[in-house]
Amino acid sequence: MRINKSDLRMAGICILYIFMCRTTFFGINPIALALVATTLTERNGRKAVTLSICAGIIFANIPVLSIDALSNIIKYMLIILCAFFVHGLAYRKKIFFTLRGNSILCAVITVVVVIFGAGAFDISNIIIALSEGVLVIVGVVLFEKGLYVIRYGKNLQPLGNEQFISFIAIIFLAINGLYEPVPDVISVRMGLMFLVMLCVAYVYGPLAGGVSGAVAGVCVSISSGNASVIGMYCIIGIITGIVRDAGKWISMIFYILSGISFALIYPDELWNIQEMKPFISAAAAFIFIPGSLLVLNDYETERTAMIRTDTENTVSMRILEFARALNKIGESMSGQFVHKNRNVGAELNRDLLANQMKELAGLLTELEKEVSETGSKRSPYEDEIAAVLEANGIIVKKIAVIEKRDGRKRVCMRVKAAGKFGITTKEAAEIISRILKDKYVADDSCGYFIPKEYSDMTFVQDVKYRVLTGVSRMCRSGEVVSGDNYSIIELPTGKVMMTIADGMGSGDLAYEESETVIEMIEELAGIGFSEGMTLRYINSTLVFSKDDDKFSTADMSVVNLNNGYCECIKCGGAVTFVKNRHGVKIINMETMPIGILPDAEPKSNTFRLYEGDMVIMISDGILDSIDVNEPEQCIRVLIEENATNNPQEMSDYILDIAKNANNGYARDDMTVLSLGLWHKI
Repeated sequence: MRINKSDLRMAGICILYIFMCRTTFFGINPIALALVATTLTERNGRKAVTLSICAGIIFANIPVLSIDALSNIIKYMLIILCAFFVHGLAYRKKIFFTLRGNSILCAVITVVVVIFGAGAFDISNIIIALSEGVLVIVGVVLFEKGLYVIRYGKNLQPLGNEQFISFIAIIFLAINGLYEPVPDVISVRMGLMFLVMLCVAYVYGPLAGGVSGAVAGVCVSISSGNASVIGMYCIIGIITGIVRDAGKWISMIFYILSGISFALIYPDELWNIQEMKPFISAAAAFIFIPGSLLVLNDYETERTAMIRTDTENTVSMRILEFARALNKIGESMSGQFVHKNRNVGAELNRDLLANQMKELAGLLTELEKEVSETGSKRSPYEDEIAAVLEANGIIVKKIAVIEKRDGRKRVCMRVKAAGKFGITTKEAAEIISRILKDKYVADDSCGYFIPKEYSDMTFVQDVKYRVLTGVSRMCRSGEVVSGDNYSIIELPTGKVMMTIADGMGSGDLAYEESETVIEMIEELAGIGFSEGMTLRYINSTLVFSKDDDKFSTADMSVVNLNNGYCECIKCGGAVTFVKNRHGVKIINMETMPIGILPDAEPKSNTFRLYEGDMVIMISDGILDSIDVNEPEQCIRVLIEENATNNPQEMSDYILDIAKNANNGYARDDMTVLSLGLWHKI
């Protein structure tokens, strides 16, 4: 008969829960209720785990054989039944509790049952009830990360600090709940605690040794009433961990020497010969443990490796895109850096090269900052995400929540589907969204379903806003193509960039000039160039084109979908209109088109957009068609009078105004781009 590993693990968990539930504090059992709270959201093995908790409660009270013990059993069984009833009722009403919510639910039920079950509403009974309720919540906070490791962790999986403390607390509480087979001869419980403390100090170092010693001391002090052992055990664990690099024998010797020193210094307050037996026995057992099971380790290696992998992938992708874009731009501009005036050409070409090198250095500096500032600080939500995903049939091998420089977060995981039925990435994203209290979506590289084998998947923080756009265009009368080109693209940083490039003149030559500008803008902005850096780089590239009479305007509006801010950037572009509830604002900045002066600097204006606001960009042809002194003001009034919030209708409306002003004749190429901002549902 083949034994299923998951069934074997579940059997071990049930045994662990039984012994944990045997550990009581002054007649109360908050540990059992904390375990119940962590079990409410579990799907796998919930019945078996609940039965083991009940068995632990019964075994903890059976040795007493009294009316109080029987009433204790009835009290805790009633609390468990009420907790599952209320949780199930809420689930049917589509109310979903988080782990912390379950802890509060169990705590409230505990307080109510204890107060009303006693039938005496005196202050002491109320204090006891409230104390037990608080201890239930504390127990859930203490156990949740360690229980996740026990239920879903991998062998010798490196643990974070919080996971480690939680895991050690669980192990020591389970040991404390063991039966003593020969209490008059030797304490098996204390021997196992010392052995675990010694192993942990040797494998994980002084910090872990101190933590395990302190936890062991707390467990012993609860039963013995001697709080002095907490500090003593902590120091022994630290000393053992400090010398771990010298080998097992040296660690064991320092462990024994430190223990004997305390026994000699404080013979009456701390240890006696009966307590030294398990202490020495643990040292002997430690020496016989195979070295392959005691591999020196440190915290965070798995998570750090995942962050490093994600960062390396990002950098690699960015560098490849960077090389591809520059190669494409170089091919398109090949042979163009020849100035007609040879006397000034060499000097200006040197300035051109210097400016381009500065821009490239700026980009690489930004890339380095993104890599170096990718935080390695562990998110407190990582374990909760993993636990809830596990409860919903998604096994998590590794997880890291990474915050990028732009403030957006990414959840990187190595996962696989546990059940027979496929689980969609959309369902996983909804779980992550509930825990992180923000909307997350699966990255474009993820498929529709969580695969059956381990795969790396990334979920990204969704933007808060969405945009609708509208485009209306018309060629100059008599021309086949427009000298205006435009682009509306979404950038990897969660921004939407809307651009109009107006080539000099009209027809094919103007089209080619503006098309070159648009293509370079899309390439450079797409690989991480800032918008201002993009225009400066393109300007320095175009300024020495073969024909010095050719240039193009460039007009950008970049909307940040994370915070609603819009930046208008102009190099010779026409005015931009911003329509909001207060009216219509004109944004006009006098600048030179790109490709004329080597040191031409774009100008920008940043402002905040709100729900329903609209940004309207136009080319010069729109203004030229309206034969009045201030065509900008005329268009502003007409936009203000139009009540539509549909960007396409607004673009059509403005183009119709320009056409009708000249009876359908277009003096120049005309382009209108409109963008409306709304909250994302």
